[in-house]
Amino acid sequence: MALRYTRVKDKATGHEYDVLAHKFNPEKHTRVDRKHYPDVSRPRPAKPNVKGKRSAAANADDTGGASASTGGDPS
Repeated sequence: MALRYTRVKDKATGHEYDVLAHKFNPEKHTRVDRKHYPDVSRPRPAKPNVKGKRSAAANADDTGGASASTGGDPS
């Protein structure tokens, strides 16, 4: 019997990765569209969800950089 992997999205983190089809847990995962990611015999590379961290870092840089650049003459 060949093992089959299915693509899922982690509900807690938003990461997408493959799990064994028989180990799918609906409390932890949601299935990704099977038309784009059909079940396979080998796991595919994971896709991390980093959008939230990048936007938070960008907002911090925008507020910190604006006050430092508007200082003008230091004396």
